[in-house]
Amino acid sequence: MENHELIYNEIKERLLSQDHTLEQMNLKAGTLMGFMGLFLSVIYKTVSTNEMSVLIMVSLILLLFAIYLSFIVFIAQKYRADPKPRTLFENYWNKPLSKTRKVLISNFIETYEANKHKIEKRLKKLNDSLKLFFVSLTLFILDLFIIVTIK
Repeated sequence: MENHELIYNEIKERLLSQDHTLEQMNLKAGTLMGFMGLFLSVIYKTVSTNEMSVLIMVSLILLLFAIYLSFIVFIAQKYRADPKPRTLFENYWNKPLSKTRKVLISNFIETYEANKHKIEKRLKKLNDSLKLFFVSLTLFILDLFIIVTIK
């Protein structure tokens, strides 16, 4: 195997890994939004039967912000996908294999780097959303504990 062939295969693998990461991130964001929706209904039921305390209010605000962040992660975003098949065919169909492979490697590297930044930003938002959800859940449970202790 030649060096450029090895590089080509490795970069191609990394791009496939990015695609897998995006799919997993969307799945996690959707699942998290489902749990947060369920928790929102529990908060609503609790507020409708009890007075709204400061802890529940803060919990609700954090939960709404967590839902917002998860929604941002979940909505479709544009990612770079190079090379364009028609452009590749029109410009390189009669060129030597090594030249075409070098161009592909260069395009794959640019694509990977452009997408990496977007993916990292989305992952940070997903992690922040999860943290806010757990803080919100903790405050809610603390408030329920206080209500039960007082009564």
